[in-house]
Amino acid sequence: MLTQSDIIYFLFTDRFCNGDKKNDFNINPDDPQGFHGGDFAGIIKKLPYLKKLGVTALWITPVCQNIEFTQEPKFRNRAYHGYWTLDFEKVDRHLYSEDPNIPPGDRKYLRQLSDAIHSHGMKLILDIVINHTGYEHPWQQEKPWWFHPPGYEDDIRRYLYGLPDLNLSHPDVIDYFTHNIIDWVRDGNIDGIRMDAVKHIDKPFWYHLKASLRGACPGISIFGEAFDYDPAHIADYQDFYDFDSMIDFPLKNAMNEVFVGEAPFYRIARPRLSDNETPGALDMDLKYNNPYRLITFLDNHDMPRFITELLNHYGYDGDGRYLALNSYLEAYTFLLTCRGIPQIFYGDEIGMEGGNDPDNRRDMPWQIMKNDAPNPAGAPESSMIFDYFRKLLKARNDNAALQYGSLLTLWVDNFVMIYLRYIDGNIVVCAFNNGRYPMETHITVPYHTNANIPTRVRETMAQKKVVYSALNDYGKITFTNEGFEIQMKAKSGDIFPVC
Repeated sequence: MLTQSDIIYFLFTDRFCNGDKKNDFNINPDDPQGFHGGDFAGIIKKLPYLKKLGVTALWITPVCQNIEFTQEPKFRNRAYHGYWTLDFEKVDRHLYSEDPNIPPGDRKYLRQLSDAIHSHGMKLILDIVINHTGYEHPWQQEKPWWFHPPGYEDDIRRYLYGLPDLNLSHPDVIDYFTHNIIDWVRDGNIDGIRMDAVKHIDKPFWYHLKASLRGACPGISIFGEAFDYDPAHIADYQDFYDFDSMIDFPLKNAMNEVFVGEAPFYRIARPRLSDNETPGALDMDLKYNNPYRLITFLDNHDMPRFITELLNHYGYDGDGRYLALNSYLEAYTFLLTCRGIPQIFYGDEIGMEGGNDPDNRRDMPWQIMKNDAPNPAGAPESSMIFDYFRKLLKARNDNAALQYGSLLTLWVDNFVMIYLRYIDGNIVVCAFNNGRYPMETHITVPYHTNANIPTRVRETMAQKKVVYSALNDYGKITFTNEGFEIQMKAKSGDIFPVC
C-alpha cells in the first residue's frame, strides 16, 4: 500500500538500464523511438542506487507483451514503452531473463522483480493499460463486440492515436479485465497500480473494479491518470470511483506557471488578505476527497523535461543557466515539501534534459556515474543536483510533518511563499523566493497572531530564537516578538525544522 510517507520514482524500463543482453530483441539504441534494451535485470542491478537516493516506491512502465510490428509506418517496432498490448496475460519478452523452470512470459518473472524490490525495502507500482490494445489486435477480428466502433470523437470511445478502443461497458470485457488486474496484483505481489488514461475508460468499469479488486486485494493502492487541469474533474475519481489517488495535473500546471513562467505565487495559493481573492491551486483542495494523497509531480514521460522547460525560458548558458538550475532545485524543494505523494521521473535527480516525446525518454546515462552517484570530476552539474536531491529526500523521509502534516500558508506575494507543515511534535517552515534577485532585506512573518495556527504550535515556535536550514549551512530564520524573520537568496527554496 502506498502512503503519504512514500516518494515515488517513475522509471521508464526500456530506457533505465540494460541488465541482460540476451533479451535484446530488435533493439536499436540509435533510434529514439526503438527498443534500447532496458529490462528487469537492469532495475534489480540499480536497486542500491535507488535506495541510496532515498526513494521508497518504484513505478515501472507497463509489462504486458506488446505488439512487435504494425502496419502503421510511423509506429513500426516502437512499442518499447509498453502501452500497445498484444497479450494481457504475459510479461513482454524484452523485459525478463529466461529461466528454464519458468514458462515464457509467465507472471513469475514479474514476481522475481517484485521480490527483489521488496528486499530493498521499496514498493512496486504496476502501470495498467486497459483503455486500448495495440494496433491490429487479433481480438478485433475474433471479438469485435469487445471494441467501440471507430469514428467517435468523445473521450470514452475515441481511438487515441488510432489504437483500438476497448468497450469497458460490455459485461464480458469488464469481467475479463477485472480478473486480469486481480491476477497481476496477486501473482506479482504488487503494492500499487497506476491506471492509464482513466478518463477515456467507460465509467461502469470502475464500479465493478472497486467491488472486486478491493475485496480480493485489500492492501492495494490505486491511482489514476486523467490529463486535466480542472480539480473538479480530477476529484470525481476519488469521490465516485474509489481511486485512492489521482495524478495532480492542476498543481503541476500551477507550478509550471510559477517556476517556469515566473507568474506570481498567487497561482499556487492566495495570500488570504480578503475573501474575494482568486483561488490558487492549493486553495481548491476542498474539492478533493483527500488532497494529501494526490500524486504530485514536475516531470513525466508525456511532456518535455522540466529542466528543459526552464532552460528554454531562462537560457542554456551563463546567467540564464544559473537561474534555470536554481529554479529547478527550488521547484523540487516545493514538490518534496508540499502536500501530496511526490513522484520523481528517472533522471530528474541528475538534471536530465529532454524535449517532447521521445526526447524526454533518453537513456539513463550510467556512464557518468561512479559509486552510485554522478562523478563530480566528469559531471559536476549532475553531481551537484544529485547531492541536493539526496538531502531533500532525506529531509522528507526524516520528518513526519513533511510527509503527512497539515499545510498552512503563512505568506504569499509575487515572489515569496512560506508555509507551515506540522503534526504532533514536528513543525517545519518551508520558504521560497522565486525572484531573480536576493531579498534586499528580511521579511517578518507574524505567525504569533495567525489564528489559523493551533495555540500549541504557536507556543512551541515562540520558544525558539534561531532555526537553521536542513539543506544548507547559511539559511536561518530568527524569532522575534513580531514573528520570525527570513531573508533568502534568489531562486531558492529552504526547509527549517522548528522541532
